[in-house]
Amino acid sequence: MNIIFQEKIQELENDIPVDAVLSVAITGYGVNIKGHVKTDLKLICDRCLGEYDYNVDVEVDEDFVNESIVSGEQKEYELTKGQFVEELRGRDEIDINDFLYQTIILEIPPKKICNDSCEGSEAYQKIKNEKYIDERLEVFKSFSENNYSDDENK
Repeated sequence: MNIIFQEKIQELENDIPVDAVLSVAITGYGVNIKGHVKTDLKLICDRCLGEYDYNVDVEVDEDFVNESIVSGEQKEYELTKGQFVEELRGRDEIDINDFLYQTIILEIPPKKICNDSCEGSEAYQKIKNEKYIDERLEVFKSFSENNYSDDENK
C-alpha cells in the first residue's frame, strides 16, 4: 500500500505541511514502512535565541512487529543490528501522524545553531568568556603543578 501524506502535524506547532511518500508492506513478522519524509521547521537557535528555518529531509525504514522481542521474565535484552523495531503489542492500526511526528522529532539536532558563524547573544558571549572553575576539580590542578607523571608513580 502506498501513502501520500501532505498535511500539517499539530504537535510540531508549525504551519508548514509535512510531505511524505510511504510504502507500507505486510511482512512475515508484522509491517514495514519505507519512504521519504520532508518538511521545514521553525527552530530557536541555542546561541542567539533567534528563530531560523530547519529543513528535514529523511528516508525512513521502520519495522513494526507482532510479537515481543523480549520474553516476559527477561529484564534486559541487547539489541543487535536489524532489531530496532517497534512492537505493535496487540494494536491493529499504526498512527501515521504519530509515526511521522516521531521521525521528524528525531531529526532535530540536540544543539540547535542557526549557522556556524553565529556569535550568539550578549548573555551567551558573557557565559562563553567566563572562566568558571569548579571547586571540586581544584585537586587535579595540583597534579599538573607538581609535574606528576606516570614514570614517577611506578
